[in-house]
Amino acid sequence: MMQRRMLLAGAAATLSTTLFPPLARPALAQRDTSRWLVEMPATGAQKRNDVFAIILSGDGGWRDIDRTMGRNFRDRGVSVVGFDCLNWFWTRRAPEEVAAEIDRVVALYAGKWNIPKVAIIGYSFGADIMPGTWPRLKQETRDRVVLVSLLAFAKEAAFEIRIGDFLGMGRPTAVPTLPDVPNIPPELVQCVYGTDERDDTGCLAFASPPAQIIGIKGGHHFDENYHALADRIYARLPPRPA
Repeated sequence: MMQRRMLLAGAAATLSTTLFPPLARPALAQRDTSRWLVEMPATGAQKRNDVFAIILSGDGGWRDIDRTMGRNFRDRGVSVVGFDCLNWFWTRRAPEEVAAEIDRVVALYAGKWNIPKVAIIGYSFGADIMPGTWPRLKQETRDRVVLVSLLAFAKEAAFEIRIGDFLGMGRPTAVPTLPDVPNIPPELVQCVYGTDERDDTGCLAFASPPAQIIGIKGGHHFDENYHALADRIYARLPPRPA
């Protein structure tokens, strides 16, 4: 489980931005979503107009695996909204609040980009929160979802990020994820775990089939083979319209 904690040196720069944001930025109450949403619209002939992706980051924020996969999907023609969990979950959130924000983001970008369907991809922290959030999403949002891809999904979820998380102090407010696994229709689910974490993964709790469960060599970061990981996710998207 040590792999689950991001490198402290890498965290320091991200945390400093979170704790001490530039003074020029307006307060969160003014909905400055630039602090937690990253737009990566696809362009050109490759652009897909049928589906976009929301990537919910790990507790380290929008970096490494999240950013690499976002670029990969954008380059394949899938527009991406990156959701920086480190920024948004610095305050504890209720599952209802998470659902309301995902509802808002899905509706916003479905309209802004004129793309009707969405794939929700969560890594680590971003994966853990999805089973408890899913039943609280609006039906309109759920009807848009073509895939829920959970990467490095664990047996507990914390709806907040604390400094102690990066110091290995545990998560006292964490709740079990497995009771909520049946909330997500299994035919929508893809769950990917590193084989080094087989004893700790929550992926094996999903009914397979129809859920797709994939073990990939490596640990929490899949041996940093992010492009191969993106290949697996992209393959589960609906075929590109003719």
